[in-house]
Amino acid sequence: MPSDPWNIAQSIATIAAAIFTAATIYFAARQLRVAAESYKVAAEQTAIAAQAARSTALGALAEASRDLQWKVLQDKALHAVLMPEVPAEGFSENVKRDVVRGMLISHHSFVFELWRLGQIPDSTWQAFQVDMMEFFRQKPNEARWRQVGELYAKEFRDFVEGKLLLRPH
Repeated sequence: MPSDPWNIAQSIATIAAAIFTAATIYFAARQLRVAAESYKVAAEQTAIAAQAARSTALGALAEASRDLQWKVLQDKALHAVLMPEVPAEGFSENVKRDVVRGMLISHHSFVFELWRLGQIPDSTWQAFQVDMMEFFRQKPNEARWRQVGELYAKEFRDFVEGKLLLRPH
């Protein structure tokens, strides 16, 4: 039975519409995939920028804290700010050493936080860990850690105890 031209035209139109619809769906899917990738990249860049901002703020805070502590340590009249019972002549040599030990523990804590924020490369981090291990394993420094360690974040305490002092926590 011969097909009439109208049926042939309708069949061709249906096939063309199906091809056009498939192409449109394919193109839309590709556009969605590109948009999703762009969103993912933008989100990662935003996270990196936020992390850098936190690191910058943490670094500025560490520097300001260190400078303030050194100024207080250098001026005998300000020693009473840290310890109200300090004698008029200021801190003894032992107290000064303990204050500096506390400052160094704080410094190591800041370095640890910067590492956790991804701002210290692994190659540099290894050197920091060696320095920290040598510091914390010295008996007077370890004793100072025992006095002030509870003031620090749990992650840093776990790191000092489990990694630097090699004690299970």
